[in-house]
Amino acid sequence: MGCRFIAILFFFVLTGIHFAVAPPAANPVEKLIGQLGSDNFADREEAARQLLRMKGIEPALRKALDSPDREIASQVQSLLDTFRSQRISQMREQITADARAGAAEMLAERLACWEGPDDDRACWQAVLDLGYFLIAHEKKTFKRVKPTELRDLLLPPPEYTEYLRQRLATVVPRHGSILKVPEPPGGVETARSTSYLVRGERIVFETPTTGSLVAASEQVNFNSSRPPVSLK
Repeated sequence: MGCRFIAILFFFVLTGIHFAVAPPAANPVEKLIGQLGSDNFADREEAARQLLRMKGIEPALRKALDSPDREIASQVQSLLDTFRSQRISQMREQITADARAGAAEMLAERLACWEGPDDDRACWQAVLDLGYFLIAHEKKTFKRVKPTELRDLLLPPPEYTEYLRQRLATVVPRHGSILKVPEPPGGVETARSTSYLVRGERIVFETPTTGSLVAASEQVNFNSSRPPVSLK
Protein backbone atom coordinates (compact mmCIF):
# COMPACT_ATOMS: atom_id res chain seq x y z
CA MET A 1 0.00 0.00 0.00
CA GLY A 2 2.81 2.35 0.97
CA CYS A 3 4.79 1.62 -2.21
CA ARG A 4 1.73 2.21 -4.38
CA PHE A 5 1.14 5.63 -2.75
CA ILE A 6 4.77 6.64 -3.33
CA ALA A 7 4.56 5.49 -6.95
CA ILE A 8 1.43 7.55 -7.57
CA LEU A 9 3.05 10.61 -5.94
CA PHE A 10 6.14 10.16 -8.15
CA PHE A 11 3.90 9.91 -11.19
CA PHE A 12 2.31 13.31 -10.50
CA VAL A 13 5.66 15.00 -9.78
CA LEU A 14 7.53 13.56 -12.77
CA THR A 15 4.78 14.20 -15.28
CA GLY A 16 4.10 17.75 -14.04
CA ILE A 17 0.43 17.01 -13.33
CA HIS A 18 -0.95 19.28 -10.58
CA PHE A 19 -4.27 20.21 -9.07
CA ALA A 20 -5.75 23.48 -10.32
CA VAL A 21 -5.76 26.35 -7.82
CA ALA A 22 -8.35 29.09 -8.25
CA PRO A 23 -6.77 32.55 -8.80
CA PRO A 24 -7.32 35.11 -6.00
CA ALA A 25 -10.50 37.14 -6.38
CA ALA A 26 -9.98 40.67 -7.66
CA ASN A 27 -10.19 43.43 -5.04
CA PRO A 28 -13.57 45.11 -5.73
CA VAL A 29 -12.25 48.54 -4.72
CA GLU A 30 -9.23 48.29 -7.01
CA LYS A 31 -11.44 47.02 -9.81
CA LEU A 32 -13.80 50.00 -9.46
CA ILE A 33 -10.88 52.44 -9.27
CA GLY A 34 -9.56 50.98 -12.50
CA GLN A 35 -13.02 51.40 -14.03
CA LEU A 36 -12.78 55.14 -13.35
CA GLY A 37 -10.41 55.28 -16.32
CA SER A 38 -12.84 53.61 -18.70
CA ASP A 39 -13.46 55.18 -22.10
CA ASN A 40 -17.17 54.68 -21.44
CA PHE A 41 -18.76 57.56 -19.52
CA ALA A 42 -21.50 55.36 -18.05
CA ASP A 43 -18.92 52.91 -16.70
CA ARG A 44 -16.99 55.72 -15.03
CA GLU A 45 -20.14 57.13 -13.47
CA GLU A 46 -21.22 53.73 -12.19
CA ALA A 47 -17.80 53.09 -10.65
CA ALA A 48 -17.85 56.48 -8.91
CA ARG A 49 -21.38 55.86 -7.63
CA GLN A 50 -20.43 52.50 -6.12
CA LEU A 51 -17.23 53.84 -4.56
CA LEU A 52 -19.13 56.66 -2.87
CA ARG A 53 -21.32 54.08 -1.15
CA MET A 54 -18.33 52.23 0.35
CA LYS A 55 -16.79 52.83 3.76
CA GLY A 56 -13.12 53.01 4.70
CA ILE A 57 -11.76 53.21 1.16
CA GLU A 58 -10.00 56.58 1.39
CA PRO A 59 -6.53 55.03 1.93
CA ALA A 60 -6.96 53.08 -1.32
CA LEU A 61 -8.16 56.22 -3.09
CA ARG A 62 -5.20 58.27 -1.87
CA LYS A 63 -2.88 55.57 -3.13
CA ALA A 64 -4.56 55.76 -6.54
CA LEU A 65 -3.77 59.49 -6.79
CA ASP A 66 -0.36 58.43 -8.13
CA SER A 67 -1.96 56.55 -11.03
CA PRO A 68 -0.32 57.33 -14.41
CA ASP A 69 -3.85 57.47 -15.84
CA ARG A 70 -4.84 61.13 -15.53
CA GLU A 71 -8.54 60.33 -15.72
CA ILE A 72 -8.30 57.93 -12.78
CA ALA A 73 -6.26 60.41 -10.72
CA SER A 74 -8.77 63.19 -11.47
CA GLN A 75 -11.79 61.03 -10.62
CA VAL A 76 -10.15 59.81 -7.41
CA GLN A 77 -9.40 63.38 -6.28
CA SER A 78 -13.04 64.29 -6.89
CA LEU A 79 -14.16 61.32 -4.78
CA LEU A 80 -11.79 62.26 -1.95
CA ASP A 81 -13.13 65.83 -2.01
CA THR A 82 -16.69 64.50 -1.78
CA PHE A 83 -15.84 62.22 1.14
CA ARG A 84 -14.17 65.15 2.93
CA SER A 85 -17.20 67.42 2.36
CA GLN A 86 -19.52 64.74 3.73
CA ARG A 87 -17.30 64.25 6.76
CA ILE A 88 -17.16 67.99 7.47
CA SER A 89 -20.93 68.34 7.11
CA GLN A 90 -21.52 65.48 9.53
CA MET A 91 -19.04 66.86 12.05
CA ARG A 92 -20.63 70.32 11.81
CA GLU A 93 -23.99 68.80 12.79
CA GLN A 94 -22.35 66.96 15.69
CA ILE A 95 -20.66 70.16 16.90
CA THR A 96 -23.97 72.01 16.91
CA ALA A 97 -25.61 69.13 18.79
CA ASP A 98 -22.79 69.09 21.37
CA ALA A 99 -23.34 72.77 22.13
CA ARG A 100 -27.08 72.31 22.59
CA ALA A 101 -26.47 69.37 24.94
CA GLY A 102 -23.87 71.25 26.98
CA ALA A 103 -21.21 68.64 26.11
CA ALA A 104 -18.16 70.86 26.55
CA GLU A 105 -15.48 68.16 26.44
CA MET A 106 -16.88 66.51 23.33
CA LEU A 107 -17.26 69.86 21.57
CA ALA A 108 -13.65 70.81 22.40
CA GLU A 109 -12.41 67.46 21.07
CA ARG A 110 -14.30 67.86 17.80
CA LEU A 111 -13.11 71.43 17.28
CA ALA A 112 -9.52 70.44 17.97
CA CYS A 113 -9.61 67.96 15.07
CA TRP A 114 -11.97 69.96 12.82
CA GLU A 115 -11.00 69.62 9.15
CA GLY A 116 -13.00 72.55 7.82
CA PRO A 117 -12.23 76.29 7.63
CA ASP A 118 -10.71 77.84 10.77
CA ASP A 119 -13.33 80.60 10.73
CA ASP A 120 -16.34 78.32 10.15
CA ARG A 121 -19.46 80.09 11.38
CA ALA A 122 -21.18 76.98 12.79
CA CYS A 123 -18.14 76.03 14.86
CA TRP A 124 -17.71 79.37 16.59
CA GLN A 125 -21.44 79.86 17.01
CA ALA A 126 -21.41 76.53 18.85
CA VAL A 127 -18.70 77.89 21.20
CA LEU A 128 -20.84 80.95 21.94
CA ASP A 129 -23.96 78.81 22.40
CA LEU A 130 -22.18 76.55 24.85
CA GLY A 131 -20.73 79.50 26.76
CA TYR A 132 -24.16 81.04 27.26
CA PHE A 133 -25.65 77.60 28.02
CA LEU A 134 -23.14 77.15 30.85
CA ILE A 135 -23.75 80.67 32.15
CA ALA A 136 -27.50 80.01 32.28
CA HIS A 137 -26.85 76.70 34.03
CA GLU A 138 -24.66 78.46 36.59
CA LYS A 139 -27.33 81.09 37.27
CA LYS A 140 -30.07 78.49 37.68
CA THR A 141 -28.26 75.69 39.51
CA PHE A 142 -25.28 76.99 41.48
CA LYS A 143 -25.74 80.78 41.66
CA ARG A 144 -22.07 81.23 42.55
CA VAL A 145 -21.44 84.16 40.19
CA LYS A 146 -23.21 87.44 40.79
CA PRO A 147 -24.85 89.25 37.84
CA THR A 148 -22.47 92.19 38.31
CA GLU A 149 -19.50 89.84 38.02
CA LEU A 150 -20.88 88.45 34.74
CA ARG A 151 -21.19 91.98 33.36
CA ASP A 152 -17.61 92.69 34.34
CA LEU A 153 -16.45 89.76 32.19
CA LEU A 154 -17.38 91.75 29.07
CA LEU A 155 -18.93 88.68 27.46
CA PRO A 156 -19.05 88.60 23.67
CA PRO A 157 -22.47 88.87 22.03
CA PRO A 158 -24.35 85.57 21.71
CA GLU A 159 -24.59 85.70 17.89
CA TYR A 160 -21.44 85.03 15.89
CA THR A 161 -22.32 87.52 13.12
CA GLU A 162 -22.74 90.26 15.73
CA TYR A 163 -19.51 89.16 17.40
CA LEU A 164 -17.62 89.68 14.13
CA ARG A 165 -19.31 93.04 13.60
CA GLN A 166 -18.23 94.31 17.00
CA ARG A 167 -14.73 92.83 17.07
CA LEU A 168 -11.82 92.54 14.71
CA ALA A 169 -11.18 88.86 15.41
CA THR A 170 -7.93 87.29 14.24
CA VAL A 171 -8.11 83.64 13.17
CA VAL A 172 -5.14 81.61 14.41
CA PRO A 173 -4.66 78.58 12.12
CA ARG A 174 -4.29 75.28 13.91
CA HIS A 175 -0.89 73.61 13.62
CA GLY A 176 0.87 71.14 15.91
CA SER A 177 -0.17 69.90 19.33
CA ILE A 178 0.85 73.15 21.10
CA LEU A 179 -0.43 76.40 19.61
CA LYS A 180 1.09 79.68 20.82
CA VAL A 181 -0.66 83.00 20.31
CA PRO A 182 2.09 85.66 20.17
CA GLU A 183 1.82 89.30 21.21
CA PRO A 184 0.75 91.49 18.25
CA PRO A 185 3.10 94.12 16.77
CA GLY A 186 1.31 96.94 18.61
CA GLY A 187 2.27 95.57 22.02
CA VAL A 188 0.15 95.00 25.12
CA GLU A 189 -2.30 97.85 24.53
CA THR A 190 -3.12 96.56 21.06
CA ALA A 191 -3.39 93.03 22.43
CA ARG A 192 -6.01 94.02 25.00
CA SER A 193 -8.35 95.10 22.21
CA THR A 194 -7.58 92.13 19.97
CA SER A 195 -9.79 89.04 19.90
CA TYR A 196 -8.78 85.65 18.56
CA LEU A 197 -10.48 82.54 17.23
CA VAL A 198 -8.24 79.69 18.38
CA ARG A 199 -8.65 75.92 18.50
CA GLY A 200 -6.27 73.04 19.15
CA GLU A 201 -5.01 70.60 21.76
CA ARG A 202 -2.90 72.86 24.01
CA ILE A 203 -3.08 76.62 23.58
CA VAL A 204 -0.75 79.17 25.14
CA PHE A 205 -1.56 82.89 25.03
CA GLU A 206 1.63 84.93 25.18
CA THR A 207 -0.45 88.09 25.13
CA PRO A 208 -3.44 89.44 27.06
CA THR A 209 -6.74 89.24 25.22
CA THR A 210 -10.38 90.16 25.66
CA GLY A 211 -13.38 88.43 24.16
CA SER A 212 -11.53 85.69 22.30
CA LEU A 213 -13.19 82.37 21.49
CA VAL A 214 -10.97 79.42 22.37
CA ALA A 215 -11.50 75.66 22.11
CA ALA A 216 -8.81 73.35 23.50
CA SER A 217 -9.09 69.61 23.99
CA GLU A 218 -6.37 69.58 26.68
CA GLN A 219 -5.24 72.86 28.23
CA VAL A 220 -5.34 76.66 27.88
CA ASN A 221 -2.81 79.01 29.46
CA PHE A 222 -3.29 82.74 29.00
CA ASN A 223 -2.11 86.04 30.39
CA SER A 224 -5.17 88.23 30.68
CA SER A 225 -7.22 89.84 33.38
CA ARG A 226 -10.30 88.89 31.37
CA PRO A 227 -10.11 85.34 29.99
CA PRO A 228 -11.69 84.44 26.67
CA VAL A 229 -14.78 82.28 26.36
CA SER A 230 -12.97 78.98 26.60
CA LEU A 231 -13.68 75.27 26.33
CA LYS A 232 -11.03 73.23 28.11
